[in-house]
Amino acid sequence: QAIATGEQPLGMALDAERGRLYVAGYLNSHIMVVDTALGSMTGRAVLPTTGFRNRTDPPDCCRVGPGVGRRPVALALAPDGSAVYSANYGTYDVAVVDTQAMEETTSFDGVVGPRQLLVSADGERLYVAGVGGEDDQKVADLAVCDRESGARLCRLPAGPRSGGPAGGRADRRSDGTSSTPNRSRSRAVAGSRRVSRPSPWPLTGV
Repeated sequence: QAIATGEQPLGMALDAERGRLYVAGYLNSHIMVVDTALGSMTGRAVLPTTGFRNRTDPPDCCRVGPGVGRRPVALALAPDGSAVYSANYGTYDVAVVDTQAMEETTSFDGVVGPRQLLVSADGERLYVAGVGGEDDQKVADLAVCDRESGARLCRLPAGPRSGGPAGGRADRRSDGTSSTPNRSRSRAVAGSRRVSRPSPWPLTGV
């Protein structure tokens, strides 16, 4: 069964317990709600045009056109279903949408060229994978954030082929060293290879 959801749907997040499927509309910057029992769209959240710290556009390397909107590309659901997280290409941030009111409540810093995000199994962390830029401006990072506050816990350079989190642990101690073997870190992002070149866009905490 085909369900009309809007222009260029990309990321999806399923709330099986409540029978809801959330769909990210890339071109209209909407988060649509589909009732899985009815097989039809029943609501939507319209993301504001400005994002984290009043951003309206990505860096020059990734710009499609000025003021094109938030451009959500990937979604993840809070463990209790109370919020859906949207990784946005246009403002390279993460929007937090209340699933009851279907309104954005806050946003926090993301990564350039987001591709995927994942809530950790314990519900405490949010992993945001991004691949943005061209040639010497290429960025490929996995940002590890506190799910509740959005605070940046660490950033793992992942390599130009990172497509999204693969569910592996990617923890780092307060002194910046890894608390997991290098073998595990290299699997933290699907298809990744580590690079020593720093990101041209520093990923700051909130």
